[in-house]
Amino acid sequence: MRTALKIGKIRLARIGFLAIALAASTAATAFAQANGDAFSGFRTNNNTPIQIEADSLEVRDAEKLAVFKGNVDVQQGETTMKAAKLNVYYDGSVTPGGAGSNQGIRRIEATGKVLVTSGNNQATGDSAVFNMKSQEVVLTGNVILTQCDSIVRGKKLTVNLNTGQAQLSGSGRVQALFSQKQSPGGKPGSGGNAGANGKKCS
Repeated sequence: MRTALKIGKIRLARIGFLAIALAASTAATAFAQANGDAFSGFRTNNNTPIQIEADSLEVRDAEKLAVFKGNVDVQQGETTMKAAKLNVYYDGSVTPGGAGSNQGIRRIEATGKVLVTSGNNQATGDSAVFNMKSQEVVLTGNVILTQCDSIVRGKKLTVNLNTGQAQLSGSGRVQALFSQKQSPGGKPGSGGNAGANGKKCS
């Protein structure tokens, strides 16, 4: 039996797991044509609740820690995140099946094939850490950012949520593949690829 937790109107809804999805958009240095419009709904609909489901949930209230294990699914609006395990460190209290408090989340740790999807954008890595105090998210281990047919690979993605600046680094060299659709006349740029608007891929 899967355990569900609905978190509403807390910081997690604004700057929690969505930071990875935002990272796929704000990493402009690695993704020249990344599209922020795909995430505009999350910037404005801050009150949209986050639904977390997992095979098991352990709440250690003395430690202010909620541990989700097994096929973890997180969803807010059209953005989803999947991971094997999710640790949520909070300041208030969390009730399974109910709404979280409005006192905020301190830190989030996602491990085990982390995958975030929003529209045509995906970000994957072995683990992700969200630090609410420093407003920083770090995605590490076989990081892959994709938008339609374009792919960027690295080892570590760091995003400053205050400035929107992102840095993608690799143990060796960062790898990138940008796809450019061809028009019937053989000229690039008029095909169905999302390009800068991120709304459509073909």
